[in-house]
Amino acid sequence: MRQTELLAAVLAAAALSPSCRQQPAPQPPASAPTRPEVTDNEPKALSRLVELEAEGRRAIAAQEHGRLLKAAEALAQLRFASPQNVSRRDELAAEFGRQARAIRDALHRFLFAELKAMPATERKALLDRADAGDAGVVERAAGALAGREFAAGRRYLRAVPGLRAGTVEAATGLPVRYAGRSKLAWKGRFDETFNARMRELARAGAAAK
Repeated sequence: MRQTELLAAVLAAAALSPSCRQQPAPQPPASAPTRPEVTDNEPKALSRLVELEAEGRRAIAAQEHGRLLKAAEALAQLRFASPQNVSRRDELAAEFGRQARAIRDALHRFLFAELKAMPATERKALLDRADAGDAGVVERAAGALAGREFAAGRRYLRAVPGLRAGTVEAATGLPVRYAGRSKLAWKGRFDETFNARMRELARAGAAAK
């Protein structure tokens, strides 16, 4: 009897011992915090990258460095988790930045030469607008030059396809002059805008007589 009571006491003590108490079931480790601003937006950012690349290619084709620089800046703002997408973003942004600078410099040289007949202050103002990426600066510069030439009594058209140098345009009586050759995208736009403005001024002058 004494042994039975002693054994019961030992078992009771063991049941109360901390080392023998039932331990709580292990819980699964908490998952690492997610970054929804990156991972959840990855497809959206990638879609935007594709759009910006297409926009940049169009800007290169049109030789518009203002649009191209905006595309490069927008690309740099995109955030990705994937290293491959980060690399693609950085490569495109760098390429577009280089192309934008090259186009800007070429446009500056083109307009500097085309506007040599204009006063230095007016030419500089137009060149500054070109450097800043004004999309309509080529047409604006051509119209300004035509106005300056007309006011100075130098009234003529520039030779373009279908309008040969050395001839006279029947509709306006304006002589056609050779205005140089260039494969640059801006050349045709410049000459056509110049001619349109010169015709407009010639018609207005004739109507006023």
